[in-house]
Formats: sequence, C-alpha cells, structure tokens
Amino acid sequence: MNTSFNTKQTKEEKLIHMLMKGVDKRYFHTLYLTSCYFSTESAISLMRKMEKLAKLKKVFLFIDRKSAQTIEQKQFNRIRSCIRNVDVEILAVDTSTLFHSKGYAIKSDDKNGGVYRGSLAIGSANLTHTGLTENKNGNIEKPTRHARRRRGSRIP
Repeated sequence: MNTSFNTKQTKEEKLIHMLMKGVDKRYFHTLYLTSCYFSTESAISLMRKMEKLAKLKKVFLFIDRKSAQTIEQKQFNRIRSCIRNVDVEILAVDTSTLFHSKGYAIKSDDKNGGVYRGSLAIGSANLTHTGLTENKNGNIEKPTRHARRRRGSRIP
C-alpha cells in the first residue's frame, strides 16, 4: 500500500482520482463524505461523478449539526434523490465543538461482509465549490482495507 502526499491542489478531479484507487469495478461500493461545511451542488456533483465511475450502493454524508441547521429540508431531499437506486444517508454529527473533519472514503465489501478494498483521502477541503477547486492546501491519501463509520444523528 502506497501513501502519497498531494501538495499542489485539492481539486475535485484529484480527489476522485485518489478515491478511485480503491475501487474494484466488479463490486458495489459505499461512499463516505465528511465535511463541516458543504454546498448542495458540490455534494451532488461529487456523488454523481463517483457513481459514474464506481457502482455505488450507499452514500453517507456526515456534516456538523450546526451547519446542518442552516440547510433547508428541500436541499437535503435533493441530495438524497440525486442518484437513482443509491441510498443516501445524511447524518448531523453533534459534538461539543465544531465537527471540523474533512475526509472522503470509498469501500467495497467482500462476499462475507468484510471490507474488501477502499481508499481514504483526508485533507483540508470542505465539500464546497471553493474547497474542491480553489483551496491549495494538501491532502493525504491512503488506500486501506478498513473503513469505519462515525455515528451521528440522522437528518429526516
């Protein structure tokens, strides 16, 4: 397993390229998006692009509870329905401080339900247009065989 350090940019295309390193197109995948701040359009764009490249069965979007409270319900519904036949779950993470994590992961399961393959990208890019196109901070990417799901409250 190689670890790479990206110091040039955090563009959406680079993020997708890093995540695709963990994709085996023979399997269905679960996509994890973790960001304090996000825009509906950026979330939908990334999810649709990943769905075209990898067979998605489920998407988890983890966001800060306080940020979630500023989003209208119809925007959450747009995100949930943007990809046919893919279950999209939006979870608001409630912490005593700002949930400021930014991570993106994809994984596939083997036939016994264990993790078969996946990739994880951790960096400074929020799931926003600016974060995915203009932010120049670095990302660290690590293909992995283990992915964990953070617990949060579901958004209706």
